[in-house]
Amino acid sequence: MKIDLVLGSGAARGIAHIGVLRELEARGHEVVRISGTSMGALVGGAYACGTLDLLEEIVRTTGLRRALWHIDVALDGSGVMAGHRVHRLLRALYSGRRIEELPLPVSVTTVDLTGWEEVVLTEGSLAAAVHASIAIPGLFAPVRSGRRVLVDGSLTTPLPIPSQRHPEADVLLSVSALGAPEEAARRRRKPLRFLPGILTSTFDILLHSVEGAALTARPPGIHVDLPANITNNMAFHRRGAVIDAGRGVAAAAFDLDGL
Repeated sequence: MKIDLVLGSGAARGIAHIGVLRELEARGHEVVRISGTSMGALVGGAYACGTLDLLEEIVRTTGLRRALWHIDVALDGSGVMAGHRVHRLLRALYSGRRIEELPLPVSVTTVDLTGWEEVVLTEGSLAAAVHASIAIPGLFAPVRSGRRVLVDGSLTTPLPIPSQRHPEADVLLSVSALGAPEEAARRRRKPLRFLPGILTSTFDILLHSVEGAALTARPPGIHVDLPANITNNMAFHRRGAVIDAGRGVAAAAFDLDGL
């Protein structure tokens, strides 16, 4: 089948999107368009560039010490991390490709802080677009592009579902890495004592609310929720376990939906 693929945000949980793509490949499906936000944009961009193998290798071989090496402190107060090292990593991953030059349509969702609006990038440097889409406010410094100040697209669009399915696609497939709403509700009942957990829970509630509205208005298709317990939001050093878990969840969901 030909798949119109939507990959949502989810921080470290979004690494599981690699497993979803591996399962699609194993079943012989063809992706004809990718719409991505945050980690969904990062993984989707690698797939469109033909460098998913490289991304998976990086993820599976990166331990905590190497992950911490990519942290460069922002000195201007715009965030904890300046993001220069991350940008260099993205340029290497995507080989300097431009979005409009990719073999299939790719859209990367960001948010402009100056205009308070969603910005969907479909041309220009893929590395710069993805860098903006993963720039979590407060953690990463924003990415400036002309008069725009771009940050993580999940602020407004954690799951960038298009208004219409791609004309060549047989199925619109959306994949969320936030966890199913009922799972999130169970987790919110647990008492929270420390600031990181409180902030994470608050952000998750906001994202689920926005994502729920998008799912209500979506065109007909298949939706997969990757469990939130696949990994901690910021555990980018958990190697390949997240990829394998994502593939397992995708395989079960695809069997259920006949995909």
